[in-house]
Amino acid sequence: MPVWVDVAPVASLDDNSCLSLDHGRRRALISQINGTQYAFEGLCTHADELLEFSRWDAPAIFCPHHGARFCTRTGRALTPPATRALRPLPLRIDDGILQVAFD
Repeated sequence: MPVWVDVAPVASLDDNSCLSLDHGRRRALISQINGTQYAFEGLCTHADELLEFSRWDAPAIFCPHHGARFCTRTGRALTPPATRALRPLPLRIDDGILQVAFD
């Protein structure tokens, strides 16, 4: 059963922005593009490096360790060394608060 965790008030998110959220031993990378929110597991699929300090440059998420790029809308790996997509995480809005689900 998923655990829903508060991220931030939706009104506080800027377009083309991202933030990371830790919950226990899990990490989520949440972005907002043109008013739509996306969430992915916050680890690079190449070497399990944290994406917390990634450069943000829409439309891609960058891994600061090896330079892999991922699509912010689908999580698809765009450049090597990563070849696998980021794992998407469910999002919802509850009373104006963006929440992400961890299983």
